[in-house]
Amino acid sequence: MGDRLISPDETARLIGVSRSSYYRLRRAEPLLRPVRVGQRLVRHRLSDVVEFINTRPLVGTDKE
Repeated sequence: MGDRLISPDETARLIGVSRSSYYRLRRAEPLLRPVRVGQRLVRHRLSDVVEFINTRPLVGTDKE
């Protein structure tokens, strides 16, 4: 069974950012590279998004 593909809007919701922040992250983060499924249609592998979420530092926590 293949990995589920999700839209950029769903990706932004999962990682907790606005659409404009999502597009900035997508340019900067190799883990958020989309998969082109049509001439103008892109999706993200859910496993890539989950990996991105799990590798990000938690905001507002003190790690000492």
